[in-house]
Amino acid sequence: MRDGKRCSGSIPYGYNRLPGDKQTLVVDPEAAEVVKRIFLLASEGKSPRAIAELLTEEKVLIPASHAERYHKEQSNGKKYSDPYLWGVSTVRKILDRQEYLGHTVLHKSVATNFKLHKRKETSAEEQYVFENTHEAIISQELWDSVQRTRKRAGRSSPWGSHYHRLSGYLYCADCGRRMTLQTHYSRKDGSIEYSFRCGGYASRVDSCTAHGISADSVETILLSTVQRISRLVMKDEKAFAEELQRLWLEKRREKPQQSETELKRMQKRYDELSGLVRGLYENLVSGLLPVRQYKQLMKQYDDEQAELEVK
Repeated sequence: MRDGKRCSGSIPYGYNRLPGDKQTLVVDPEAAEVVKRIFLLASEGKSPRAIAELLTEEKVLIPASHAERYHKEQSNGKKYSDPYLWGVSTVRKILDRQEYLGHTVLHKSVATNFKLHKRKETSAEEQYVFENTHEAIISQELWDSVQRTRKRAGRSSPWGSHYHRLSGYLYCADCGRRMTLQTHYSRKDGSIEYSFRCGGYASRVDSCTAHGISADSVETILLSTVQRISRLVMKDEKAFAEELQRLWLEKRREKPQQSETELKRMQKRYDELSGLVRGLYENLVSGLLPVRQYKQLMKQYDDEQAELEVK
């Protein structure tokens, strides 16, 4: 880590591993040209969505498909519905990666919940950037130009930001992705209307269709459902209570099996953390790990072990 060597097995799109050396990155000429073009288009003011649509139209292989076709050893087995369907998030991630400047960036995310395998992205101040560790694909000037353009494009609209009480609770019945909130403004009186659109379509992932539903319609359905259940309770409260009890008992019978599985997973994670702690100490003693990073990682592992012990 002190020398900026990679800790992750994933390789940024546009690079390959050097034969016989899993740490060193070398430029993948074909993919690198796509990366350069993405940055050039962004510097011209094109949005990530416009870039994704253009690459899709030109049938440029997406990163996962490119790796599977030309570098199977680097393929992570990620599933996709169309080898040419570029997602907006994919373009954004490429535009965010400092690796294309020839730098290695470590500590991009940290674990927040070991049980749910959740991680959160770290801030720029928390990341470790090692400059000039491999060949750059783009120049610093192009990078700066793109980031300035993106910053201007990312300013809030004069309408401001909006939130709806149903946000985060609706999911697409077809692809399972979360529905995204859409805001509409009346040209006549400026009144605001809300609707929800499939997140899979919004991000151009999973080839989902552009179906959506208005927030008013969802609230009408919810009200109708509550009224229907209320009528059932009023008609036969005993039968309704028995049905609820039956469902509760089914869930309760499932819990012991889930608890046993959870216990095994927790024990496995605890053992993994113990191994990581030993490795940290060995790297510190051998001089491979700076004291500051040792303390930071040690605290992270110790906190997680303490949480496991409480469980």
